Amino acid sequence: DYKAAAAGLMSLLRDTSSSVTGEYRPLTDGPVFQAEIMTHWGKRLAVGIGGGYYQFKNDELVTNATIDATTETKLKPSILGIPFFLNIHYKMALGPKAGLEAYGGPVFQITQFSSERTAASTADPLSEVESYKASVPKLGLQAGISLSLSLGNGISLAADGLYRHVKADDFVGN
Repeated sequence: DYKAAAAGLMSLLRDTSSSVTGEYRPLTDGPVFQAEIMTHWGKRLAVGIGGGYYQFKNDELVTNATIDATTETKLKPSILGIPFFLNIHYKMALGPKAGLEAYGGPVFQITQFSSERTAASTADPLSEVESYKASVPKLGLQAGISLSLSLGNGISLAADGLYRHVKADDFVGN
């Protein structure tokens, strides 16, 4: 759990250093994309197959000082997910121009965690560089709901809410 490890490291640095600047934060910021091809089986049912991509990362700089030295550590953690999914969609009309759709199905996802850490200390003329990369394929489930409003001429405005559960653990890497 990266979030717990980052909080624990910051707590250790604050307890053992005379001063600490910067912060190891939870992973945030990154692109999210997914696409789905659907085939319709009547007025209410459809089956879709698709995939996606997401990445969350941070670039952190933490400086801590002790009695003997000052250390500057740059950390670049990243988590990347590539999900492939199969959905069954059920459509309901909410009026002449509005519709509601519920969908869900299995997910196969490849998740990769990587981190690059560079540390330089006034006590040592050499910089320390550490890279780590690990990945794991897992199965999971997803479900979502979509609300659409027809704007005319085959154009719609849609709002989706999606929940995906894939437990990525037991990473294997360098």
